[in-house]
Formats: sequence, C-alpha cells, structure tokens
Amino acid sequence: MIIMEMMGKIRRMYFRDKLSLHQIAKRTGPEPPKPNSRCTSGKPLSTSNANA
Repeated sequence: MIIMEMMGKIRRMYFRDKLSLHQIAKRTGPEPPKPNSRCTSGKPLSTSNANA
C-alpha cells in the first residue's frame, strides 16, 4: 500500500524534478537482491558426478 508520504515524494519527483516514471520507479522501488556469497566464485554450486 502506498502511504501519503510516498505519494508526496513521487508527485514532487514528477512535477518539480521532471523525472520520468521509469526514473521514479528506479529510485523508489525495492533494492535489488545482494549476490549470494556462494555464487560469486563463478563455479557451479552442484558438483555431482552424474556424467561419470
């Protein structure tokens, strides 16, 4: 649910700052998920011997 504080922020960004709706969505949307520390090495997580 959008609260009145957020409505005011969006309205201000659109009318005063002349931001596009896309830019407003990027600035006010949820933060992207942080990468999992196990996946940052570039190696696959599973090392099963299915092909052996």
